[in-house]
Amino acid sequence: MRNPIFILPLLLFTTLSCPPQAYCERITAKVIGIVDGDTVSVLIQNHPSKIRLWGIDAPERGQPFSAKAKQALSELCYEQFVTLDIQGKDKYGRLIAIIYDDRDLNINVALVRRGLAWWYKHFAPDVSELKQAESIARDRKLGIWSTQAPPTPPWDWRRSK
Repeated sequence: MRNPIFILPLLLFTTLSCPPQAYCERITAKVIGIVDGDTVSVLIQNHPSKIRLWGIDAPERGQPFSAKAKQALSELCYEQFVTLDIQGKDKYGRLIAIIYDDRDLNINVALVRRGLAWWYKHFAPDVSELKQAESIARDRKLGIWSTQAPPTPPWDWRRSK
């Protein structure tokens, strides 16, 4: 039989290394608002919450394609029940999630594939779906990739303000 003295620290480590329950499972929510091209407001068990789409960064208000990104996000999920695959929280306290519609469409990837958001490599470096979606949008010159001049990523644009 194993020594309980060794099992207790292992049990504590396992418990503490698992993020809060919300981070360990998928959550169903209703989208009640579109903040911008990469943030939505949802109701989770009748509690409002802001959700930042994980792994992508859409143009900021004032940048080209900002309004189109917001409109596309609205068309994809506004007033719909979605599944949130929670990835954590950002520095502003918003939940960060991959959002799926009722047909299991990954909305984060859909926005990048349409050329309405960048693959946010800094926070999602190994996500091949996002990498492929951005490559398709670039090759087809969709959205942000349709301009003559190279587009300014939102993280650079925010830094310049």
